[in-house]
Amino acid sequence: RSFEAMIATVYCPSNLSKIDKYHNEITQKTSVASALSDNQETIKKLILHACRKEKINASVTVLTCLTDGANNCWSIANYLKTYSKELITILDWFHVTKRFTILNNQVDEELKAQLEKVKWFLWHGKSENGLLRLISIQESITDEKLLEKTQELYEYLKRNQKHMVNYQKRQSENLPFTSTYAESSVNTVINTRQKNDKKMQ
Repeated sequence: RSFEAMIATVYCPSNLSKIDKYHNEITQKTSVASALSDNQETIKKLILHACRKEKINASVTVLTCLTDGANNCWSIANYLKTYSKELITILDWFHVTKRFTILNNQVDEELKAQLEKVKWFLWHGKSENGLLRLISIQESITDEKLLEKTQELYEYLKRNQKHMVNYQKRQSENLPFTSTYAESSVNTVINTRQKNDKKMQ
């Protein structure tokens, strides 16, 4: 039976330092994890504890949650709403681009260019335009497997549309739009648990 490990990293924006033009580093963070099948009860308690450790304050803290778009992740994010002044939920750009990259590896150059246009719309906060463009792309695809893949991408984006923002604007304003900085925490936690052994124990 498979199981799901949920990992969260919490940090204060003041603890994000710039290394160079393209790289940042979190200097102080709290990471928590749970693989218990308990409807996210444990991970919710752990992430709240992590937020408190990072000095969350219900009267002043604007909390930004970035997730991969899974329903259980949004459930955890929404749980934190009452513990902050404002909750901003964002579909993580890292996971958006990851899905495009997987699809791009299976298509020709012409279709790649069309998918890049969809991605451009999403990056600039024009999700409706991007979804319409993706529908028109689907209408020109005859390969069943490829059509299925593009439909999966469309459904993923449509399901998470309300959590999509103007990523380009957030980047220019130095606001979080991706979990890339925190992704290393996932590898660190898993590698420690597995002692760098790829086999699950």
